[in-house]
Amino acid sequence: MSSFFLMLPFEFIYRILDHLDDEALIFSARNVCKRLNLILDTYYPYQKKALRILLNVTGGSSKQTKYVVDAGTVPILIQLMQSPNEITQEDAIWMLSNIAGDNKNYRDFVLDHGILEPLLNVLSDDTCTLTMLEVATWCLSNLCRFDSPSVDFPKIPSIIPILSRLLQNNTDTRILRGVCYIIRKLIQQSNKLISTVIENSVIPRLIPSIIPILSRLLQNNTDTRILRGVCYIIRKLIQQSNKLISTVIENSVIPRLVTLLEHTVEVIRLSALTVIKEILGGNDQEKQMVLDDDGFLPHLSMLFDVDRTQINENLCDVIVNITAGTESQIQAVIDADIFPRMIQFLYLDADKIKERVACTIRNSTRFSSTQTEYFVGQGAIPLLFDLLRSSETKIIEIVLEGLQNILGWGVAESKQMQNSNPYTMLIKELNELDKVEELRSHRDNEVAARARHIIETYFDIR
Repeated sequence: MSSFFLMLPFEFIYRILDHLDDEALIFSARNVCKRLNLILDTYYPYQKKALRILLNVTGGSSKQTKYVVDAGTVPILIQLMQSPNEITQEDAIWMLSNIAGDNKNYRDFVLDHGILEPLLNVLSDDTCTLTMLEVATWCLSNLCRFDSPSVDFPKIPSIIPILSRLLQNNTDTRILRGVCYIIRKLIQQSNKLISTVIENSVIPRLIPSIIPILSRLLQNNTDTRILRGVCYIIRKLIQQSNKLISTVIENSVIPRLVTLLEHTVEVIRLSALTVIKEILGGNDQEKQMVLDDDGFLPHLSMLFDVDRTQINENLCDVIVNITAGTESQIQAVIDADIFPRMIQFLYLDADKIKERVACTIRNSTRFSSTQTEYFVGQGAIPLLFDLLRSSETKIIEIVLEGLQNILGWGVAESKQMQNSNPYTMLIKELNELDKVEELRSHRDNEVAARARHIIETYFDIR
């Protein structure tokens, strides 16, 4: 066949596509689409032109797209997605995206013909051009449109890592927007995918753009629903990854959270407190950033006057987190005279409060005899023995750790002063040693071993 005859269909087709009457275009497309499919499937030199014409048709109305699909174009386009010619490959993906985006049935039709695997191969190709990635991302987003189910669930585990790489390695707004849309739609189909998304390090890439927005909302709003919602989001983000604490701090969230501790609405005070608690669960440097806010400890002290269980428990968590830090951070708690107010919560007889008081004493007696002496002076030893009555193994273990810390400092002090261990003497005076002796036969091996160590090391009882 001469090149002249081969070119005739294109001249004819271009005239059709230039026609302003949709009905004429659609009527002609019935016959033209089959001819174009033959060109696509048979004449490689003209694939690019045929594709571009069909691309224009599928970019029109749903009726026009229907004629393209009915002509059997989809299987050919799936094959052309693997074409060595980049333009042909790109146009094939673009056209399939138009078809899939037209309606749910076409989306499923395209999926049933196996578009997903070659499309994921394109998205995984490190040599892909930016334009190709944009088109392929858009195509995948159209496969996630409409009601579920859409994308085949067994294949989703292979999709998420690819989306994660696209998110990590791109700054193109269309790709980023497309990937975020796809992830959202996949999660909407099944929230079981959330863990897969998290495991593939998607969250850290999203956070840098989220935290500044949350910070602005926190700074510029007085609406309680917004404040509560923002605090909740920040808290949940930190709980997913404490690596985000530094990002939160860098965005000046702490000063605003501190002022919210004196908000007139209790739920806002609690919301701010829970975020601060999570931040204080970070490293020592991050803890110090909170403590460096001059208003923090005074505001915290004021909350001890509020008799609410949730606030009380979170307050105790905050103190535990601070005292898990450095010697100077423990000293800040001592200087603020917070511990005497904390132990008042023990009247609530709640295991959570008991555990946190025991943790605070244990944490605070790690570094120095001076700090240990302060806590003993606040009644730490009688408190610990009272807590030994607990049926909770975890509380008992923490109490024994605290007693070991205190008795250890007593040994150091007795050597320095050439006297008896002042803390062993205090325990004997309390007539409480039998509680520790009984624990030597505790069902928990670690508790039993720690009790034996205390009795044998500090009281020379075998």
